[in-house]
Amino acid sequence: MAGVIVIGGGMGGLSTALLLAGDGHEVTVLERDFAVVPDQFVAEGDTVVALGNYTWKHKGSREPASVKMVHVWTPDDGKAVAFQQHVDTVRVRELS
Repeated sequence: MAGVIVIGGGMGGLSTALLLAGDGHEVTVLERDFAVVPDQFVAEGDTVVALGNYTWKHKGSREPASVKMVHVWTPDDGKAVAFQQHVDTVRVRELS
């Protein structure tokens, strides 16, 4: 399948990325100087888990930064009805 870039990391963009990835597309979500890069999707029952990285450029130095992330989605009838985000916030603060 083709790679897809989704512009915008809000709920709409992330939901779109989730559905595209579920169809087998390689998805990258872009924000200005920020990207959500899913590496793996795991689905079981009514839960979908995305494992990957947040990447961005440091505001001062413009150096690239990256931290692991996990998104947990609960879809119902083709819509996201619950979302949890897990990230090492201490590491994000250290890199920002």
